[in-house]
Amino acid sequence: TRDAASLPLLGQTWSTPVLAHMVINGTAQNPNFAVLVFGGGYNSTQDNTLISTDATGTGIYILDAVSGNLLWRAGPDSGADLRVRQMDYSIPAGVRVIDIDNDKFADRMYAADMGGQVWRFDILNGQPPSTFVTGGTIASLGAADMMIPDVQNSRRLYSATDVSLINKQDNPYIHIGIGSGYRAHPLETIQDDRFYAIRDYNIFGKLSQVQYDALTPLTEADLVDVTSNLTPVLQPNANGWMIRMEDVGEKILSEARTFDNKIFFPSFTPGAAGGNGCLPGSGLNRLYVVAVDDGSPVTNLDNSIDPNNLTLTDRSRDLAQGGIAPETVFLFPPSTDPNDPLPPPECLIGLENCPIGLTNRPVRTFWTQDGAE
Repeated sequence: TRDAASLPLLGQTWSTPVLAHMVINGTAQNPNFAVLVFGGGYNSTQDNTLISTDATGTGIYILDAVSGNLLWRAGPDSGADLRVRQMDYSIPAGVRVIDIDNDKFADRMYAADMGGQVWRFDILNGQPPSTFVTGGTIASLGAADMMIPDVQNSRRLYSATDVSLINKQDNPYIHIGIGSGYRAHPLETIQDDRFYAIRDYNIFGKLSQVQYDALTPLTEADLVDVTSNLTPVLQPNANGWMIRMEDVGEKILSEARTFDNKIFFPSFTPGAAGGNGCLPGSGLNRLYVVAVDDGSPVTNLDNSIDPNNLTLTDRSRDLAQGGIAPETVFLFPPSTDPNDPLPPPECLIGLENCPIGLTNRPVRTFWTQDGAE
């Protein structure tokens, strides 16, 4: 157990700790180099509709998984091992930690904050705390860089990023998917929310802190708006794409998942029971299933007569459940037939089956790239 005094700037602990392995020189670590990584947490000032910077929750922490000792911290203050001045907004969601080169030690972290910023961090295993991690913002999609923030465009990122390696033959990239939505006020209808699919082409390389400090974050203007485009065409070096949530008050309150080159994410639209504004309503949940490359529809979700004639309405389907739907879950059931040892995976969102058939069987895969260090 660690209190706020031993974890400077800690906010409300929403961020689920991620178990990983890292080597930090000059620190007393457990023999397995097991660590826990989590975001700074939530700051209740974000309950206010008009966005503001936060005094707590602004950081990333790495603790020894056995002793609980603080090994490394990023934050806006001079006491942080990595001081990042633009880290002014709380980070309530989990941090995505990945091992790119399959050596069992973490290489990269991605995170998102209440100011609509997406963060990338490069891990330099074996270095002391002062040079152990470099990082900065790679995208600014909300109020963080607005001179005078307005409610309509103050998009907050409450969910952990969905990170996947997309092995395109000509130009592979890391897909970073995340949706915006005001979780503190799920019934609000003022903000214009989006789903973002950002591309990071620097898969294996590590940036110095000088390079991060000089980096210009991506904005909405750098992404291709595919909302009304059934067959969008993205250039090989495109920064990514986005879909605008078009229903009044529609927002994304759960994590996205990428599977079989498709992105699965639920949205929530507030609404009264039976359209009666005097009665409480459970709202409408909708499941989106789109292509990771360009956000186009991939299957006949609207149950039209011609399943091969896909339209924009095939991007999503209404769900039967009320409340706020959770993230999509993929299950790999054991075989019950000796002649079919690997049945196809199953897809669930809450208690409902996803309205899409999955036929690919799970196999162990490895990704190598010539010349990568």
